[in-house]
Amino acid sequence: HTAILTAAGQFSFDVSPFVEAKKQVEESNYALKYQIGKTRKSPDRKYSASVWCDFDTQFRTELVVTRSDGSECCRYQFATTDDSSIGQLQWHGNEKVHVPLTAASGGAYWACSLDGTYSFVFPKSEGGSAHDLYRHATMLLDGPWVMPDRESGLRLLERAADAGYKHAIRRLQVLQHNEDLNSVAGSGE
Repeated sequence: HTAILTAAGQFSFDVSPFVEAKKQVEESNYALKYQIGKTRKSPDRKYSASVWCDFDTQFRTELVVTRSDGSECCRYQFATTDDSSIGQLQWHGNEKVHVPLTAASGGAYWACSLDGTYSFVFPKSEGGSAHDLYRHATMLLDGPWVMPDRESGLRLLERAADAGYKHAIRRLQVLQHNEDLNSVAGSGE
């Protein structure tokens, strides 16, 4: 910071942006966090929602919903990605926010409700296509964009395998084999 101020002084640059940046960094306790897109108000104007990316050691993306008085209503850490994969949030009624995942085709999004629930939705898998069920499952199991949800991912993987999708069948076999190995190693046999 000192070097920038010195150089700015030598070249007659305005130093106020640097001073303001330093102030913001200090006020945020040196947190590496930025907002993705715009803050959006609910249709009834009682809530505001915004998406934030925190990237101290890894990317963590969260939705923050506040009441009109500024108090926090809810906060969801929903993704492990940066702003290049996240679209502009949209309110669906007064109680639900959708945040699009732009990194994957298929219209995927996170549906976050003010009642404390959220889910990752991949509309293409809702048609029951084994391939799309498998894609949805691997997003939930592996990421990189979605917070891991092993239980939901396995359910979708089993549905894809039941439909005869060979990649899903193979993945379930590998997972079962690994679990068998872990249980043997844990039992001391």
